[in-house]
Amino acid sequence: MNMIIKRGGGGRYESAYKFAPAVSAGLGARQIRVIASDGTVDQANDILQPSGCDLSIYKNNPIVLFSHDVTKPIGNADVTVSNSAVAALVTFAPEGISKTADEVCGLAKAGVLTGVSIGFTPGDYTPLPSGGYLYKNFTLMEISLVSVPCNNSARVIERGFKSHPAAAPDCPDGVSPFAMLGGTEAAAFRGHIKRRYGDLELKFCEANAARASKMYRAMQAQIPRAAPSVASGNANPFQTLRPAELTEFVRFVYARLGPFEARRCEGNAAYAGRMYKLMLLTIEGRH
Repeated sequence: MNMIIKRGGGGRYESAYKFAPAVSAGLGARQIRVIASDGTVDQANDILQPSGCDLSIYKNNPIVLFSHDVTKPIGNADVTVSNSAVAALVTFAPEGISKTADEVCGLAKAGVLTGVSIGFTPGDYTPLPSGGYLYKNFTLMEISLVSVPCNNSARVIERGFKSHPAAAPDCPDGVSPFAMLGGTEAAAFRGHIKRRYGDLELKFCEANAARASKMYRAMQAQIPRAAPSVASGNANPFQTLRPAELTEFVRFVYARLGPFEARRCEGNAAYAGRMYKLMLLTIEGRH
């Protein structure tokens, strides 16, 4: 059987270094929610048509791996297929069963490991002008948590830590928030559109996933972000901050300074402390 593994890490693949937002609702201590694939062009110039995903084999063995390594199973997944995305609720193996599962669960819950990738067997496909292929249908074989995804939209969209009371899941391009959100959050989103834009716009968003996701991101951008508490001295924020504060710090370093500086912060406590103070000054409007 000719299995194609969409994997990242090395070569021409590059990471978007997107970190998942912290969220609150509907997840257990060892659960995350992910977008495993969608209809966007990946870094191999391929497109996987989400509605063409065949789950017949995967449902018999709903395995989740770490970095496509068949010797490192870390959990199982409940997969949902729509026209816009292949989404999944990932449940990690019980604590203490697998050291790898425990580590990956911790990294995912902390917002450090956010990339997702799939292994699949191709069905019908056609070449694209970009040099890749449009896979009209494919059979899902496995889902992996990865450091560098081939599809930058394939990532963790819900985990467990809260960054601020109003936090809610992120919404990738073209994925309908109404299909992704829980009941309370979906109702809040509908209420926001109706109050601000009226019933007609709400109908447009309900019928158009791309329009709805754009509107949802605009709403999220209006939510104020809480500033984390001040760290003293040059203590390493990676060791001293609470999970919510650490999420804010990681976001800041990657967005403003890039992945190289983030790695430098992780290895240098004094430097990380200075970067954390810079973030506080920025949030408070003094820089």
